[in-house]
Amino acid sequence: MSRPFVLEWQQFSMGDGMSSAVVVNDGRSDWRIVNMSDSSRVSAFAAGELRWYLAMIGGFELQFADAVDETPSIVLGLRSDICPSEAELLPAPAEGFDGFALTITPNRIVIAGDNDRGVLYGVYELLE
Repeated sequence: MSRPFVLEWQQFSMGDGMSSAVVVNDGRSDWRIVNMSDSSRVSAFAAGELRWYLAMIGGFELQFADAVDETPSIVLGLRSDICPSEAELLPAPAEGFDGFALTITPNRIVIAGDNDRGVLYGVYELLE
C-alpha cells in the first residue's frame, strides 16, 4: 500500500496554522482540476503544469473539469474569475505585482492570481 499524497500549506496571513488535503491515497483520487480562467493561455498552461507535476509526484493524473461542484477540486484562475463561494476562502489581496492567493481545505484548494503570472506563480508555490 502506498502512502497518501498530502498537500500542506502554512497560511501565515490568516494565522490559522497548517491546512492540508489528501489528494491521492493508495493510487486513487476523486480530485480534479478546474481552471476558472479557461480563456487565458497562461492559466491553461498553469493547469497543465499542475496536472503534470502532481502526476509525477503523486502517481495519479487528475482529471480536468469545467465547473465547480461538491467534488474535491483544485480551483485555479484569476481572482476576478474565481466564483464567490471559492473567493470567500481566500485571504485579502496583497499589494504588489504578480501576486496570488492560495488556500487549502480538506476538499478544496484554491489558487487565485492577481494577473496571469500570479496564477502560474501560485501553482508553482503549491508544487514547491
